[in-house]
Amino acid sequence: MAFDGCTRLEGISIPESVVSIGPSAFSNCSSLTNLSIPENVTTVGDSAFLSCWGLTSVTIPSSVTEIGRLAFGNCGITSINESTFSGCANLLNVTIPDSVLSIHESAFRACSSLPDIDIPDSVVNINAQAFRDCSNLTNITIPNGVTNISEGIFLGCRRLTSVSLSNTVTSIGTSAFSGCSSLTGLHIPDSVTDIGTSAFANCSQLASLAIPTGVTSIEDRTFGNCVSLTNMNLPEGIISIGDSAFNFCTILTDVNLPNSLVSIGDFAFQSCSNLENINLGSELTSIGTKAFDRTKVIFQGVGPLKYLTSAP
Repeated sequence: MAFDGCTRLEGISIPESVVSIGPSAFSNCSSLTNLSIPENVTTVGDSAFLSCWGLTSVTIPSSVTEIGRLAFGNCGITSINESTFSGCANLLNVTIPDSVLSIHESAFRACSSLPDIDIPDSVVNINAQAFRDCSNLTNITIPNGVTNISEGIFLGCRRLTSVSLSNTVTSIGTSAFSGCSSLTGLHIPDSVTDIGTSAFANCSQLASLAIPTGVTSIEDRTFGNCVSLTNMNLPEGIISIGDSAFNFCTILTDVNLPNSLVSIGDFAFQSCSNLENINLGSELTSIGTKAFDRTKVIFQGVGPLKYLTSAP
């Protein structure tokens, strides 16, 4: 509480010898506008900069491993800027103030020790790769105001087991959950209409997932190498399955294709070595190169592509 209530303090130079900033050390320093925390600091205590509402810029070094509760509360901070905590491999705890509206690109990328993080309800934007390679992150809840799960947001979060998406989410970006190898399931809300390329690729423990009825295409590599996926029901309204969409889903046995499906891309089900039965809908007009290569598939259906075949 050394500088608590110093309302005229506009700037401060913290010596390199400082290794921690204690609780309420600079709370209520309402004229403080810029802050640079030196490289040797490892902890920022509870309420350390509480009600420093004049702060417009904060630099936090990679040496910081813990940021306490309300450390920057009521500071008027509205965004966590690009790469702010990127590479903070020892960061164990961080509290995001409820004034924050946006978490920018790569803000917490490669915070490989961070086990969890509470995102306040005030947040409406989480940009690309914000939590990429947070390899110790186990669960996360996306606030109601967020509508887009951005590109690569959880890419490589290999211990992530639980994700809660709100009914306001409309899209899941490219590689959003790629490499989340501990994720066994995910409820995708009905509000989602777009799922990007490689969105769930290499989710090796993903056993099941329901596609909302508003989605019209399964993009390239969306479920590639999901080796625990056993079955997939695609809803009416799906018109295309992209290249390599399900390739190497080695224990996938059954796929129900909707009558609305028009095209299946190259290698779409290649090396789904246990895939045996698949129904072809009446609107299907195109099957790509080696779409069912190295499967046990037996086709049954009607329409422009009438045939029955068995893999050798």
